[in-house]
Amino acid sequence: MSEQEYRVCIVGFGGMGEWHYKHMKENRWLTPVSACDIQESRRELAESYQLKSYASFDEVLEDRSIDVVVISCPNQFHKDYSIAAMEKGFDVICEKPVTLTVAELDAVIAAKQRTGRSFAVHQNRRWDNDFLTVKKVIEEGRLGTLYAIQSKVLGSRGVPDGWRQQKECGGGMLLDWGVHLIDQIMLAVPGEIRQVDNHFYHTEFTEVDDGFKSRFYYDSGLLAEVEVDTHAFAKEARWILRGSEGSLIIPDWGENAVLISARDKTVVWEEQILYTSAGPTKTMAPRTRFSEQREEIPLIEKSWTVFYDNFAAVLAGREEPLVKLNENRYVMQLMEACQRSDREKRRIDLDFSR
Repeated sequence: MSEQEYRVCIVGFGGMGEWHYKHMKENRWLTPVSACDIQESRRELAESYQLKSYASFDEVLEDRSIDVVVISCPNQFHKDYSIAAMEKGFDVICEKPVTLTVAELDAVIAAKQRTGRSFAVHQNRRWDNDFLTVKKVIEEGRLGTLYAIQSKVLGSRGVPDGWRQQKECGGGMLLDWGVHLIDQIMLAVPGEIRQVDNHFYHTEFTEVDDGFKSRFYYDSGLLAEVEVDTHAFAKEARWILRGSEGSLIIPDWGENAVLISARDKTVVWEEQILYTSAGPTKTMAPRTRFSEQREEIPLIEKSWTVFYDNFAAVLAGREEPLVKLNENRYVMQLMEACQRSDREKRRIDLDFSR
């Protein structure tokens, strides 16, 4: 084994554990060699992939042939397993959400500093092609001054069975999907968020949210909205952005972005009321096709393996982490503010910044 090859154990070989195995195999430095799961059927699946299997996490901690531990078990185990692994000398990749609270994350950060081990949170949706496209359009300033952004993930099949339905396991959609979408907003839009307003949906469950809508108010005047709903039957756009120079829409996963803007922003008001399909109006009269331009923007090609490439390069001392713990902590703070907003039924002023 060369100095750039690292032997990996995946702790929790459910859907995401198997996902890690299949995508990590595309990386030439990280080699999955074992998996741990309390369910015999999942251990048998791991063995069918020629992985050594463990029935308990304690067995993993005693295996000195392992270099890296991937924590992909339910959320309530993330803190304790991450700390225990680092204290045993392993480098760690942890699934999102990294912990259930900011206080738990601070304990993990302290363990990382104490042990000197590498620790990274698997925020894989930083490499989603729709998000990368949105981020590029914002960075290029093609929308002018951005004043409204909506990011939505909607489905109609409810919360999946298992730990996602249980509060003590860290269930609910804010911790499941919100951690991704808020992370994306934080990366895509610069500036400080000053206030947060959040409402949880409890369509089927009372202990956990099966959806939510969060509003983030920036000091620039921008309003960013993030929504997840597991009981939404009507299709809505994945992304909508509005700026002073145009609007951007990505209708759904895998669909190209469309940038819509005016050919000529000069407005000539007619003397008479205009009659449209929406009734008589001046203000909301539609533009003609001659004064509007549309540009289809292909989605940027995604590569989720960038995360693994970077983690291996960090271990080898060649790169800095792409997913930084201070970013994870900021997102956790925002999610705690969302929880407080729903609990107190009001908009929350933030006393922290990036």
